[in-house]
Amino acid sequence: MVYKVIIVISLFLTVFLMHGQEAKGLKIEGVKVKGNDQVSEELIINTSGFSVGRTIYGEDIQYAIKKLWGLDLFSNIVIEAEDAIGSNVFINIIVEVHPRLSNIKVRGADNIDQDEIVEAVTKIIRAGQVVKQSTLSDIKNELKAIYKKKNYLLADFEIEKMIYANNNAELIINIIEGHEVYIETITFHGNYNFDKDDLLDSFENIHEDAWWRDGKYDKTEFKADIQNLKNFYQNNGFKDIEVIRDTTYYNDMKDELYIDIWLKEGKKYFFGNVSFEGNTINNDEALKNVLQFEKGEEFSKQKLDMSLYNGLYPMYQDRGYLRSRVIPEEQIVGEDTISYNFKIVEGVKARIRKVDVTGNSRTNEKVIRRELSIYPGDIFNRSKLMRSQRDVFMLNYFSNVVPDARQINDNEVDLVFDVTEKSTEQAQASVSYSGNDGLILSLGFVFNNFSFNDPFVRGDGQKLSTQIDFSKTYWKYSISAEEPWLMDTPTLIGVSGDYSKRQESYSDTRIIGGALKLGRRFAWADNWLKGVWIYSIENVEYTNVEDDAIDTYDIYEGKQITSSSLTQYLIRNNKDKPEFPTSGTEFTLMTKIAGNLFGGDEQFHKHKFEFMWYQPLIKDRLVIANQYLFGAMDKFSTESYISAREYFYMGGSGLSGSEPLRGYDDNSVGPIKNGYFVGGRNTFKTSAELRLKFTDDPMLVYGLLFFDAGNVWEDFEHTDLFDLRKGAGLGIRVFMPMIGMMGLDYAYGFDKYDYYGKRYGEWLPHFRLGMNF
Repeated sequence: MVYKVIIVISLFLTVFLMHGQEAKGLKIEGVKVKGNDQVSEELIINTSGFSVGRTIYGEDIQYAIKKLWGLDLFSNIVIEAEDAIGSNVFINIIVEVHPRLSNIKVRGADNIDQDEIVEAVTKIIRAGQVVKQSTLSDIKNELKAIYKKKNYLLADFEIEKMIYANNNAELIINIIEGHEVYIETITFHGNYNFDKDDLLDSFENIHEDAWWRDGKYDKTEFKADIQNLKNFYQNNGFKDIEVIRDTTYYNDMKDELYIDIWLKEGKKYFFGNVSFEGNTINNDEALKNVLQFEKGEEFSKQKLDMSLYNGLYPMYQDRGYLRSRVIPEEQIVGEDTISYNFKIVEGVKARIRKVDVTGNSRTNEKVIRRELSIYPGDIFNRSKLMRSQRDVFMLNYFSNVVPDARQINDNEVDLVFDVTEKSTEQAQASVSYSGNDGLILSLGFVFNNFSFNDPFVRGDGQKLSTQIDFSKTYWKYSISAEEPWLMDTPTLIGVSGDYSKRQESYSDTRIIGGALKLGRRFAWADNWLKGVWIYSIENVEYTNVEDDAIDTYDIYEGKQITSSSLTQYLIRNNKDKPEFPTSGTEFTLMTKIAGNLFGGDEQFHKHKFEFMWYQPLIKDRLVIANQYLFGAMDKFSTESYISAREYFYMGGSGLSGSEPLRGYDDNSVGPIKNGYFVGGRNTFKTSAELRLKFTDDPMLVYGLLFFDAGNVWEDFEHTDLFDLRKGAGLGIRVFMPMIGMMGLDYAYGFDKYDYYGKRYGEWLPHFRLGMNF
């Protein structure tokens, strides 16, 4: 382009010098466009700025060239001056138009589908679009990225541009694929304190090729793992670790990659004495208690950082000192000890000036604000800020909640909660399988962020759901509505109703029922605790009763019973996330009283305690989840009645209402009478899962390994916690925004027994719906 401009300018300088008109300029007598049959001449002339009668100077030529190149339509531009008469001149604008794509051919793509290559190219250029030199570079870069993902690291590309009639261009992409390349060996040099396996374990992305994983190489991921390697050393005492250099090279066949890494480990250090300077608000002992290390421990950069950002800073920020600063000054003592003097600049207290909410395109702002624990006028408190973030997140209306503290001055701060809305409606349509009921079809709608005042807009945090389930043995219809903040107080109220018919092993059962729910958060406790009370009343009718139906259940033809009960739940939940919790606990204590003051035919008390806790192994990625469940129930007197559906049942996926125990058929764990699994009055179960998150965008997907053990006993006298049915296996979970959590488990039941009492094992698949453990 510069060369062309120089030619043009030199032409005009010649004209100017010949006619001595440099100062006065030249007057345009006429403008012509040459070499163009595809672009509007009017567009070219108007873009150049040339017009008959206009006087132009040298800088006008440069401006015209710049504007014409800006159209991005031409591969060559020349401006000529001819037939100069005095100070008058005729202008010729000569252009070469970029060719336009007519076809793409791919040669040499033997290991990658040509359609995939063409699809990648058409993301950059389509038929009819102009073909520029930069386009060819973009195509090469895109193809290199594709081949690198497939591990063809040395693939090469040549692109021929064939120009045909009417300025049409065909691109011929010639590919030299080479071999798939995998990392054969990673070699460390200078690692005197850790063996190769220890160092390779610190890598998260790059691995040697093995039968259970591909040794793929990516330069960006390799750099990240070099930093992981440094972190490993610095968290194990070697604060001065250096990666001197690294090299990569191939074997002669160009199908194996070798990596050499040279290290300078330095000395191993240990933590020494700790002192504080400038602290007037917190004493030395209180500050020492939040440190993550003790004197004599090997140095760890991670522990030092956690001491600062999870310990010392929160101590001041929880008391309003938002702009406090902690400067760790290190001193080497002797050969291998590091003592720290933490210089603290406490600053002044900051108050909340205002709290803003952004990003809530659907959810009403009051729904978010009522979950906040920090308000305008409060002293800034980091713990309350983080608790507010967690509580808004647990609404499960948002895919992300980001709090931000914006300092206005030394004494004031503004808080902003930026939320990202996600779909909260679930249109449930699923087909699953239960060993007890066969194929189960479910259809339903759940509106988790509903508004009874404005149902078409939604966003008031109310809940409306309706569902129908049916299989060869039963069908059930239910509907429910909830208001979690009655009269803008943390009081939940809800109402529900259902109708079901089930073909049991020993009878047909029809149930019509309804329930009234009331809940309340207990602010006087630790603010994680809430109570829920449910009064329910049901009418149950038994028909087609088998002759050998269990006497215990007191079932006979045409019998109708009324059940009137009050159930209380005490729930404490401080999990960090709703769908994939990585930390925190949840316990539920349930007590149900039927009969007595509440009337009805059933007379019993029932209790269940469930505890779950979560521990991260790799932050937000790998988690251990545990569950413990205890259950007990009994009659108020020997003459009292308990219906069969109230007993504890266990086995299968839980789709039939029993407690899940994978590796066993539905309801198949527990007492047996007359060939029927009859449930029991006491139960215990424990489960452990190792959960690995694969992705959470665009949907949450995680895999798991699990172990279950549990049983159901006829009564307390027969309860034996050492007699547990055990199962283990693997599974996968997918949280789909419009459907909810779905899963599939494949489990081996270790403790099955045949008709003769012989123990055996068996693999069984289990479909899972919902968030049950």
